[in-house]
Amino acid sequence: MWPRRPRTTAVCVWLLATACDAAPTPRGEPRSYPLIHMETTGLTTALHVDGKSVTIAWDPASNEQALAELDALQPETFLGLTRGRALHVVGSLSPEIHQTPSGPGRPTSEPYHSFTLHDWYVVPPFRRLVPASDDPLDGMVPGPLVEQLSLEDFRALPDGRALDPRAHERATRDEQQPAAAG
Repeated sequence: MWPRRPRTTAVCVWLLATACDAAPTPRGEPRSYPLIHMETTGLTTALHVDGKSVTIAWDPASNEQALAELDALQPETFLGLTRGRALHVVGSLSPEIHQTPSGPGRPTSEPYHSFTLHDWYVVPPFRRLVPASDDPLDGMVPGPLVEQLSLEDFRALPDGRALDPRAHERATRDEQQPAAAG
């Protein structure tokens, strides 16, 4: 009789269900998805797709400028945006499921989809993370509402190019809501 490992089996079933139960876009049909950041030892980027979290890795065909500008976001801005689902990426989610490599000194292998980034945007208002107190061990908490991105929200781009923070903003959440029928 085989030894039973219910926890391992449950985790594997959950990972496969999460990875396979999303509705990826066929190649060539860019779509907007809220970006999620995960604190893990493996892949840390996911998309919110049809009510589920879908782990992704950036496809090499992604827009290099958009990826560099996304990567230039200051950590306190990036983490605040992803916690509040205010950061959206536009691109194509591959239907194929890939597996990260495994081996000694590597995190546990995990399923992911490839995502081709075309662009990204922020839907204000949003909250940056701020220190909880003067003690760095207290961590970070959401700060006051911010109405727009500023240059202070970005680190310098590797190629020294100037960046326009307003280029990555879209209508506010209130402006996106349809008017009430009356």
